[in-house]
Amino acid sequence: MARRKKSTAPQEAAEETNEPNEDLILDEEESTEEPVPEDEIICKLTQERRKVTPEETIIQDLVDQLHREYRVDLANMVRDLSFRISDYDETAGKKKSLTRRAALVVYKTGTSGETRTDENIIRVVMVAKKGTQPENKNQGVEGLKNLLSYLAQQQSSSVINLYGAWTNGDRLAFFRAFRNPRNQFIETEELTDFPAPDESLEELEDANRRPLRIATKESLLRAFKSAHDYLYGNQSMRGDRAFWQLLNLIFCKILDEQQSLRLFLWGRQRRIQKKGANGW
Repeated sequence: MARRKKSTAPQEAAEETNEPNEDLILDEEESTEEPVPEDEIICKLTQERRKVTPEETIIQDLVDQLHREYRVDLANMVRDLSFRISDYDETAGKKKSLTRRAALVVYKTGTSGETRTDENIIRVVMVAKKGTQPENKNQGVEGLKNLLSYLAQQQSSSVINLYGAWTNGDRLAFFRAFRNPRNQFIETEELTDFPAPDESLEELEDANRRPLRIATKESLLRAFKSAHDYLYGNQSMRGDRAFWQLLNLIFCKILDEQQSLRLFLWGRQRRIQKKGANGW
Protein backbone atom coordinates (compact mmCIF):
# COMPACT_ATOMS: atom_id res chain seq x y z
CA MET A 1 0.00 0.00 0.00
CA ALA A 2 1.36 3.37 -0.96
CA ARG A 3 1.86 5.79 1.90
CA ARG A 4 0.24 9.23 1.82
CA LYS A 5 2.85 11.91 1.33
CA LYS A 6 3.02 14.43 4.19
CA SER A 7 1.72 17.82 3.07
CA THR A 8 4.31 20.61 2.72
CA ALA A 9 1.99 23.15 1.15
CA PRO A 10 2.88 26.11 3.40
CA GLN A 11 6.62 25.65 2.87
CA GLU A 12 6.23 25.03 -0.90
CA ALA A 13 4.00 28.09 -1.26
CA ALA A 14 6.51 30.24 0.56
CA GLU A 15 9.34 28.93 -1.65
CA GLU A 16 7.38 29.50 -4.90
CA THR A 17 6.45 33.08 -4.01
CA ASN A 18 9.80 33.80 -2.33
CA GLU A 19 7.83 35.27 0.57
CA PRO A 20 8.67 34.48 4.21
CA ASN A 21 6.27 32.39 6.26
CA GLU A 22 4.30 34.73 8.61
CA ASP A 23 4.07 32.07 11.31
CA LEU A 24 7.85 31.71 11.34
CA ILE A 25 8.28 35.51 11.52
CA LEU A 26 5.95 35.76 14.51
CA ASP A 27 7.78 32.96 16.29
CA GLU A 28 11.12 34.67 15.67
CA GLU A 29 9.81 38.02 16.94
CA GLU A 30 8.41 36.44 20.07
CA SER A 31 11.65 34.62 20.75
CA THR A 32 13.66 37.86 20.46
CA GLU A 33 11.59 39.68 23.08
CA GLU A 34 13.64 40.20 26.19
CA PRO A 35 11.95 38.61 29.21
CA VAL A 36 11.07 40.85 32.14
CA PRO A 37 13.14 39.98 35.24
CA GLU A 38 11.23 38.82 38.30
CA ASP A 39 12.17 41.95 40.23
CA GLU A 40 10.71 44.27 37.56
CA ILE A 41 7.26 45.06 36.19
CA ILE A 42 5.97 46.96 33.18
CA CYS A 43 4.22 50.19 34.19
CA LYS A 44 0.61 50.23 32.99
CA LEU A 45 0.83 53.96 32.39
CA THR A 46 4.23 54.54 30.78
CA GLN A 47 5.08 51.00 29.57
CA GLU A 48 8.48 51.44 31.21
CA ARG A 49 10.21 48.90 33.39
CA ARG A 50 10.03 49.56 37.11
CA LYS A 51 11.58 47.84 40.09
CA VAL A 52 9.07 45.82 42.11
CA THR A 53 8.52 47.57 45.44
CA PRO A 54 5.46 47.76 47.71
CA GLU A 55 4.98 51.41 46.67
CA GLU A 56 5.28 50.62 42.95
CA THR A 57 2.70 47.84 43.29
CA ILE A 58 0.32 50.32 44.93
CA ILE A 59 0.85 52.82 42.11
CA GLN A 60 0.04 50.19 39.48
CA ASP A 61 -3.14 49.24 41.34
CA LEU A 62 -4.16 52.91 41.56
CA VAL A 63 -3.57 53.47 37.84
CA ASP A 64 -5.91 50.56 37.17
CA GLN A 65 -8.45 51.85 39.69
CA LEU A 66 -8.49 55.41 38.33
CA HIS A 67 -8.84 54.14 34.79
CA ARG A 68 -11.49 51.46 35.37
CA GLU A 69 -13.49 52.79 38.32
CA TYR A 70 -13.23 56.54 37.80
CA ARG A 71 -13.03 56.40 33.99
CA VAL A 72 -9.86 58.51 33.82
CA ASP A 73 -8.23 58.34 30.41
CA LEU A 74 -4.66 57.06 30.64
CA ALA A 75 -3.61 59.92 28.36
CA ASN A 76 -4.65 62.38 31.08
CA MET A 77 -2.52 60.71 33.77
CA VAL A 78 1.10 61.48 34.61
CA ARG A 79 3.23 59.91 37.31
CA ASP A 80 6.03 61.02 39.62
CA LEU A 81 5.72 64.81 39.67
CA SER A 82 7.37 66.98 42.33
CA PHE A 83 6.07 70.36 43.45
CA ARG A 84 7.98 73.06 45.28
CA ILE A 85 5.62 74.74 47.73
CA SER A 86 5.89 77.01 50.74
CA ASP A 87 4.32 76.41 54.14
CA TYR A 88 4.23 78.41 57.33
CA ASP A 89 6.36 76.94 60.11
CA GLU A 90 4.64 77.86 63.38
CA THR A 91 7.67 76.83 65.44
CA ALA A 92 10.10 79.03 63.51
CA GLY A 93 7.51 81.73 62.89
CA LYS A 94 8.26 81.97 59.18
CA LYS A 95 7.58 80.34 55.84
CA LYS A 96 9.66 77.40 54.69
CA SER A 97 10.07 75.71 51.32
CA LEU A 98 8.87 72.11 50.95
CA THR A 99 8.87 69.50 48.22
CA ARG A 100 5.73 67.44 47.77
CA ARG A 101 5.77 64.48 45.42
CA ALA A 102 2.66 63.15 43.74
CA ALA A 103 2.75 59.56 42.55
CA LEU A 104 -0.10 60.22 40.10
CA VAL A 105 -1.52 63.43 38.65
CA VAL A 106 -4.66 63.78 36.52
CA TYR A 107 -5.02 66.72 34.12
CA LYS A 108 -8.13 68.14 32.54
CA THR A 109 -9.24 66.41 29.36
CA GLY A 110 -7.94 68.17 26.27
CA THR A 111 -4.67 69.40 27.77
CA SER A 112 -1.28 68.14 26.64
CA GLY A 113 2.32 69.26 26.37
CA GLU A 114 2.88 72.92 27.23
CA THR A 115 -0.82 73.48 27.97
CA ARG A 116 -0.48 71.26 31.03
CA THR A 117 0.10 73.59 33.94
CA ASP A 118 -0.58 73.34 37.65
CA GLU A 119 -3.87 75.15 37.01
CA ASN A 120 -5.07 72.22 34.85
CA ILE A 121 -4.58 69.57 37.53
CA ILE A 122 -7.85 68.08 38.85
CA ARG A 123 -6.67 65.03 40.84
CA VAL A 124 -3.49 64.12 42.73
CA VAL A 125 -2.55 60.90 44.49
CA MET A 126 0.22 60.56 47.06
CA VAL A 127 1.62 57.13 47.95
CA ALA A 128 3.48 56.78 51.25
CA LYS A 129 5.71 53.92 52.29
CA LYS A 130 4.15 50.90 53.90
CA GLY A 131 3.55 51.46 57.58
CA THR A 132 3.49 55.26 57.34
CA GLN A 133 0.83 56.62 59.66
CA PRO A 134 -1.68 59.18 58.32
CA GLU A 135 -0.71 61.48 61.21
CA ASN A 136 2.91 61.64 60.05
CA LYS A 137 3.69 65.34 59.61
CA ASN A 138 5.79 65.02 56.46
CA GLN A 139 4.63 61.80 54.81
CA GLY A 140 1.02 61.63 56.05
CA VAL A 141 -2.19 63.30 54.94
CA GLU A 142 -0.85 66.71 55.98
CA GLY A 143 1.47 66.57 52.96
CA LEU A 144 -1.49 66.00 50.66
CA LYS A 145 -3.41 68.88 52.24
CA ASN A 146 -0.41 71.17 51.70
CA LEU A 147 -0.19 70.15 48.06
CA LEU A 148 -3.92 70.63 47.49
CA SER A 149 -3.80 74.09 49.06
CA TYR A 150 -0.88 75.06 46.80
CA LEU A 151 -2.55 73.76 43.62
CA ALA A 152 -5.86 75.40 44.53
CA GLN A 153 -4.10 78.76 44.69
CA GLN A 154 -2.96 78.26 41.09
CA GLN A 155 -6.55 78.03 39.86
CA SER A 156 -8.06 81.28 38.61
CA SER A 157 -11.62 79.98 38.59
CA SER A 158 -13.87 80.84 41.53
CA VAL A 159 -15.08 77.23 41.58
CA ILE A 160 -12.23 74.88 42.46
CA ASN A 161 -12.38 71.35 41.04
CA LEU A 162 -9.47 69.75 42.85
CA TYR A 163 -9.35 66.47 44.77
CA GLY A 164 -6.65 64.25 46.17
CA ALA A 165 -6.04 60.84 47.70
CA TRP A 166 -3.41 59.57 50.12
CA THR A 167 -2.59 55.94 50.78
CA ASN A 168 -0.01 53.75 52.48
CA GLY A 169 -1.42 50.60 50.90
CA ASP A 170 -3.71 49.86 53.84
CA ARG A 171 -5.42 53.19 54.49
CA LEU A 172 -6.95 55.33 51.75
CA ALA A 173 -7.98 58.92 52.54
CA PHE A 174 -9.71 61.40 50.22
CA PHE A 175 -9.63 65.20 50.42
CA ARG A 176 -10.80 68.16 48.41
CA ALA A 177 -9.67 71.78 48.25
CA PHE A 178 -12.27 74.53 48.15
CA ARG A 179 -12.61 78.27 48.59
CA ASN A 180 -14.47 79.28 51.73
CA PRO A 181 -17.28 81.58 50.51
CA ARG A 182 -17.16 83.64 53.72
CA ASN A 183 -13.53 84.71 53.63
CA GLN A 184 -12.31 83.35 50.25
CA PHE A 185 -9.54 81.39 52.01
CA ILE A 186 -8.42 78.05 50.56
CA GLU A 187 -9.40 75.18 52.83
CA THR A 188 -9.39 71.38 52.68
CA GLU A 189 -11.83 68.80 53.98
CA GLU A 190 -11.79 65.02 54.20
CA LEU A 191 -14.20 62.97 52.11
CA THR A 192 -15.16 59.32 51.92
CA ASP A 193 -14.49 59.33 48.16
CA PHE A 194 -13.92 61.75 45.34
CA PRO A 195 -16.06 62.03 42.20
CA ALA A 196 -15.00 60.90 38.76
CA PRO A 197 -13.95 63.70 36.39
CA ASP A 198 -17.38 63.62 34.75
CA GLU A 199 -19.21 63.72 38.12
CA SER A 200 -19.95 66.47 40.60
CA LEU A 201 -19.42 66.35 44.35
CA GLU A 202 -23.17 66.57 44.91
CA GLU A 203 -23.68 63.36 42.94
CA LEU A 204 -21.87 61.43 45.66
CA GLU A 205 -24.89 62.13 47.88
CA ASP A 206 -27.34 60.71 45.31
CA ALA A 207 -27.72 56.93 45.47
CA ASN A 208 -29.41 56.87 42.06
CA ARG A 209 -26.88 59.04 40.25
CA ARG A 210 -25.82 56.20 37.95
CA PRO A 211 -24.98 52.48 37.99
CA LEU A 212 -22.49 51.62 40.70
CA ARG A 213 -18.81 51.39 39.82
CA ILE A 214 -17.25 48.06 38.96
CA ALA A 215 -14.46 47.90 41.51
CA THR A 216 -11.04 46.49 40.76
CA LYS A 217 -9.80 43.50 42.72
CA GLU A 218 -7.29 45.47 44.79
CA SER A 219 -9.87 48.15 45.54
CA LEU A 220 -12.25 45.55 46.96
CA LEU A 221 -9.53 43.85 48.97
CA ARG A 222 -8.50 47.20 50.46
CA ALA A 223 -12.12 48.01 51.41
CA PHE A 224 -12.73 44.59 52.94
CA LYS A 225 -9.47 44.68 54.89
CA SER A 226 -10.22 48.16 56.23
CA ALA A 227 -13.69 47.11 57.37
CA HIS A 228 -12.38 43.88 58.93
CA ASP A 229 -9.59 45.70 60.78
CA TYR A 230 -12.07 48.24 62.14
CA LEU A 231 -14.34 45.50 63.49
CA TYR A 232 -11.38 43.61 64.91
CA GLY A 233 -9.63 46.60 66.49
CA ASN A 234 -12.41 49.03 67.38
CA GLN A 235 -15.27 46.68 68.17
CA SER A 236 -13.21 44.16 70.16
CA MET A 237 -14.22 41.29 67.89
CA ARG A 238 -12.13 38.17 67.50
CA GLY A 239 -10.92 37.30 64.03
CA ASP A 240 -13.62 34.73 63.24
CA ARG A 241 -16.44 36.89 64.61
CA ALA A 242 -15.18 39.94 62.70
CA PHE A 243 -15.10 37.84 59.53
CA TRP A 244 -18.72 36.71 59.87
CA GLN A 245 -19.86 40.22 60.79
CA LEU A 246 -18.15 41.55 57.67
CA LEU A 247 -19.84 38.84 55.62
CA ASN A 248 -23.22 39.91 57.02
CA LEU A 249 -22.51 43.53 56.10
CA ILE A 250 -21.58 42.55 52.54
CA PHE A 251 -24.77 40.51 52.20
CA CYS A 252 -26.93 43.38 53.49
CA LYS A 253 -25.24 45.84 51.14
CA ILE A 254 -25.71 43.60 48.10
CA LEU A 255 -29.37 43.01 49.01
CA ASP A 256 -29.91 46.74 49.48
CA GLU A 257 -28.45 47.51 46.06
CA GLN A 258 -30.35 44.74 44.27
CA GLN A 259 -33.64 45.97 45.68
CA SER A 260 -32.77 49.57 44.69
CA LEU A 261 -33.76 50.77 48.17
CA ARG A 262 -30.34 52.20 48.99
CA LEU A 263 -31.25 52.36 52.69
CA PHE A 264 -27.58 52.44 53.60
CA LEU A 265 -25.66 55.01 51.58
CA TRP A 266 -22.31 56.50 52.48
CA GLY A 267 -22.25 60.08 51.29
CA ARG A 268 -19.22 62.24 50.64
CA GLN A 269 -18.58 62.84 54.35
CA ARG A 270 -21.07 60.80 56.33
CA ARG A 271 -23.44 57.87 56.30
CA ILE A 272 -26.90 58.71 54.98
CA GLN A 273 -29.53 56.31 56.25
CA LYS A 274 -32.99 56.39 54.81
CA LYS A 275 -35.88 54.93 56.77
CA GLY A 276 -37.83 52.26 54.97
CA ALA A 277 -41.41 51.15 55.37
CA ASN A 278 -40.46 49.05 58.39
CA GLY A 279 -38.82 52.03 60.10
CA TRP A 280 -35.15 51.07 59.70
